[in-house]
Amino acid sequence: MTLTIEQFEKELCSTVERKLRERIVVVALTWINTPFHDCCGIKGVGVDCAYFPIRVVNESRLFDEIPDPPPYSPQIMLHSNAELYLPTILRYAREITEAAVKPADFVLYKVGRSFSHGAIVVRWPEYVIHPIRDRGVVGSHGTEEGFLRRRERRYFTLFEIWE
Repeated sequence: MTLTIEQFEKELCSTVERKLRERIVVVALTWINTPFHDCCGIKGVGVDCAYFPIRVVNESRLFDEIPDPPPYSPQIMLHSNAELYLPTILRYAREITEAAVKPADFVLYKVGRSFSHGAIVVRWPEYVIHPIRDRGVVGSHGTEEGFLRRRERRYFTLFEIWE
């Protein structure tokens, strides 16, 4: 069987994308059991859901380094409709549909009054990785785990080049 140049490029990009996504998932898994700590992002010491995806992506060394989030109150989602998390995500990722979600994509959940809790997808919706207060970084079902159940969600990817 002979491949056209277009077929070869598509297959090559697909293979490269799978490897890059796998790298992010592998790094995310190494954060499991890191304690939860507001406004922190140190593996094994403490992390919250704002720092977690940034630290995972930066540790994977696949993209330009993403800076730390600006200072924030851990309770901002309870007292304000301001979407502080969303503009940062949209600088580095693009929004996708739920049907397009793949491993290493990002799910943002509405908590309180804003989209303020995030998870990295391992396999949607069966398994996501995210920090939870009093539990630390855990793997759980993306729609059935108690904290995540019935929450409004938005989905994002870093892999726009291959879409």
